Parts: sequence; structure tokens; C-alpha cells
Amino acid sequence: MNAIHSSFLFSLEPVNDIKILSNLPEAVEFNDTVVLTCSAKSYFTSKWMNGSVPLVVDGTHVWLVGNVLTIAEVRRTDLRGPTFCTAENTLELGRSAPFSLTVSCMYRIYPHMQV
Repeated sequence: MNAIHSSFLFSLEPVNDIKILSNLPEAVEFNDTVVLTCSAKSYFTSKWMNGSVPLVVDGTHVWLVGNVLTIAEVRRTDLRGPTFCTAENTLELGRSAPFSLTVSCMYRIYPHMQV
């Protein structure tokens, strides 16, 4: 009986070229869903930071799947700066440049109402 053995070689490189990619150039408060992707060269795990504090993921309004952060019905207070992602592997820890997103407030003005 012959035994078959297989092995895999995994080459790890330092993390570099870390950046945040957004699905929108700007957003409208309570209207748009923002999807941010932490991108880097090499294999990595990511974390999201809002200033020096980890970004709060509640699973309803803000959720995280892998390196993709989704914010439903974005609010102006969701991404108080600077927002950045960190990318880490066993060789290195790096962080993206600060990211900012303009979130506009959309007010509806009704012609029959006086302001």
C-alpha cells in the first residue's frame, strides 16, 4: 500500500500598500450604504480604527466580513476621523493613510411649509 503525502509551501511577505477603498466618493446621511475595503499586498488580517479607538461593529448598522466594513444608512458621526485600517501578518503590522468620507445631510423642503 502506497501512502500519498502532500505538503503546501506558503510564502509570507511583509504587508505593504495598505489602503482603504470605498464604493462611494461621498454619501448622503441616512440614505446610502457605505462599503469600505481594507486592501493590502500579501496575506493579512485587518482591524478598523476610528481615531485611536476600534470601530464599533454592532452587526446591524455596522458589520464586518473579512476585510470589508459595511455601514448601512451612514451617519455623519459614523466615521469621525481619522478612520484607518490596520493590516497585520506574522511579519509586520501596517496601517493605511487616514480615510475620510463626506457625508451630506439631505433635508426635504416642502413648499407648503415655512422655515
